[in-house]
Amino acid sequence: MILEIGVLILSISVFILVVFLVPTIIQIKRSARGVEKSSEILNAQLPSIVQNINQMSESLNEIISSGRKQTETLAQATREIKMMVDSIVDFERNLQKKIEEPLLETVTTLAAITKAVRTFFIIILDKKKYSN
Repeated sequence: MILEIGVLILSISVFILVVFLVPTIIQIKRSARGVEKSSEILNAQLPSIVQNINQMSESLNEIISSGRKQTETLAQATREIKMMVDSIVDFERNLQKKIEEPLLETVTTLAAITKAVRTFFIIILDKKKYSN
């Protein structure tokens, strides 16, 4: 009798376990169907998604390549402008050296001549005052 009661309790326990597991199994089955549908949709749309990604990647590569070319062109133009400016600065320095010294000598000479003429007139005018 104890054996029969043990088997009965075990049977009832298994039945209760099955009753509680049935909704869980049904939910798992529904979830599996949803995953299957999502997988089918994804498989159907995946080629177009991959194609769009490839097109975007190619466009991005073209943009980057164009940007690099423009940057190189701009760098070259900047180097050429720098060389021109350096050349102009060198020309200005050479011109300044060639003109500045003779110009200063001329100005100094003119200043000396002006002083000499002024002194000459002062002396002449002073002599006229005393001779009259």
